[in-house]
Amino acid sequence: MDVAETRQALQATVREYRSLRQAINSAVRDDVLDDETLSRLKTKMEVLQENLRETCIEIDEWPQDLIDQRKARWWETENDSEQLSPSNQVLENPIEVFNDSATILATFSFLVPTVSLLSCIPAALAWTRASSAVGTVDDAEFYQLVSASAMQILSVATLIWPTVFQARLARSSRIWTWILACVSTCFAILAMLLYNRLPPSWSSLLSFGGSVAQALVTLQLVHLNSSPENKLGLVGHQSRS
Repeated sequence: MDVAETRQALQATVREYRSLRQAINSAVRDDVLDDETLSRLKTKMEVLQENLRETCIEIDEWPQDLIDQRKARWWETENDSEQLSPSNQVLENPIEVFNDSATILATFSFLVPTVSLLSCIPAALAWTRASSAVGTVDDAEFYQLVSASAMQILSVATLIWPTVFQARLARSSRIWTWILACVSTCFAILAMLLYNRLPPSWSSLLSFGGSVAQALVTLQLVHLNSSPENKLGLVGHQSRS
């Protein structure tokens, strides 16, 4: 079964779940269900409700609970219980939120490559003016490099570890994020190892390359957090709290 067929199957399943809830609601209004039957139905509906919000996000539908377990009349739909519609829930103007996300994404998509390219100018000037003498572990610059590289590795780890394993990353985004993170980490380590084997300018160049890779990792995560699916997930989380 391909992605399109799976998506259609999920959409049909969600529609069946909601039709069942509406049928229960109608049956209660007609007074044809006793308390014991309602209790058994509630247990079954709670099972069906598991991961329903995540499923709705995957099929680009508004995430909402199938039932409200906190209420005595759990079978009532949102309209029956006079709850707010999705357009009024949590986000008073969802269009504005998505426009803000697009603006942030466009801004960072411009700033990160532009600043990275402009930063190459002072890096190149430093390269041309650097000494050709090999560095030693007694240099103060070596220990500054060690501390900067350690913080760079820590920053990369704290960026990707919670996000890659918990957020919804597309396969291509996941691969590029890991590649860039590994490049940044490897460059930071090589900069320290090569300091006393090559002129310090090589370590500076590697450290700069690692910083650029780290900036691109951040840009990948900005793309992720600005996507509509994650905004819907955030709204769903907020509406539950």
